[in-house]
Amino acid sequence: MIETKKFDKNMITLLEMCSTCMKMCKDQCPTAWATKSERITPYTRSLMIILNEKGIKEYDQAAIEAEYKCTACWACEEACLPKVGLPNMIEIARSDIIAKNPDLKPMNEIANRVETLHNPLNEPAEERFNRLKNIIPEKKKAEYVYFIGCMACYRHPEIATSIIKLLKQTEVDFTAMIGDEWCCGSPIIRNGFTNLAQKLAQHNIEQFEKFKCKKIITGCSACYSTIKKDYAELGLTLNQEIQHFTEFFDELRIKNKISPNKNLDKIISYHDPCHLGRRMGVYDPPRNLLKAIGGKKFIELQFNREKARCCGAGGGVKYNYSDIAKSIGIRRLEEAQLLNVDMLVSACPLCKNHFMAIQNDKSKTEIKDITELIAYVYLD
Repeated sequence: MIETKKFDKNMITLLEMCSTCMKMCKDQCPTAWATKSERITPYTRSLMIILNEKGIKEYDQAAIEAEYKCTACWACEEACLPKVGLPNMIEIARSDIIAKNPDLKPMNEIANRVETLHNPLNEPAEERFNRLKNIIPEKKKAEYVYFIGCMACYRHPEIATSIIKLLKQTEVDFTAMIGDEWCCGSPIIRNGFTNLAQKLAQHNIEQFEKFKCKKIITGCSACYSTIKKDYAELGLTLNQEIQHFTEFFDELRIKNKISPNKNLDKIISYHDPCHLGRRMGVYDPPRNLLKAIGGKKFIELQFNREKARCCGAGGGVKYNYSDIAKSIGIRRLEEAQLLNVDMLVSACPLCKNHFMAIQNDKSKTEIKDITELIAYVYLD
């Protein structure tokens, strides 16, 4: 039996408030902008949940599409004065939809991949560390565990390589869970597969305990927010502190334990990943690290920090509705191009992957992960 979270009375009240308010969130929702549809708006999603919960109208195909055409970017919550927590409600609605429609396509394809291969990218589980295991210090226990994540293992090993080299230079006692790391569960949670998410989370927590680590470091914003916030919401206990790599490395910079030894002759701008920024409130560490780099200058995109626009890839939208994801991502890239920045930097492998996939071949803006820049200017 598939377990699902339930809406309590307070949630229903908040959803009713959301579905009948003045709709200030509409202009902030990236999928509402991309589709130009009143059905694909935050308040319509609330209304569809209310109708289902009150037994007036079950989720039909239109309602299912509305709930799933959400990037989980939390922009609606930023615009919401009473802070109803709609992104969390949408995840509950999705888990209810999956409980009633376990073979729902294409969502179930991601779940099947993760369940059998332990990653959503349809890559062999045994090849997860193929491009990295020769540079990872193999230990049975360590003070720090570097949780690499699916995207950095399979699609962007340059991100993982940068972090591993930087960790080695700082001489911290670290390792990675070679052969034991599974997907953090973010794409599964966002798509509504609660049981599988608990299985993944429980496995990873057991591995953290096995390595007897005190702290977890990750360069993936989705892994960071999932392990730090969602594992607890799944009813599990994490005994380790977890930091995004930018938090960890900025602390070392503040303590004067590391300093840049190269300049970068580029105009740089930073894209706030939704998981790291709006969801977890981490805005300053990435900027501190970028501003510490000598060179031309750092400039902000027009929409930044809490107001940053989504890249378009989150919440399963890149996989389930790629045309919508592309439209949202192109709009974000155009912000950088209007400022004539040389390099657009993010702190999330999924953001980098999406921007690179949709960028015009003629664009002169380089797409980089922040770990690559830090490695370039800080490594000897």
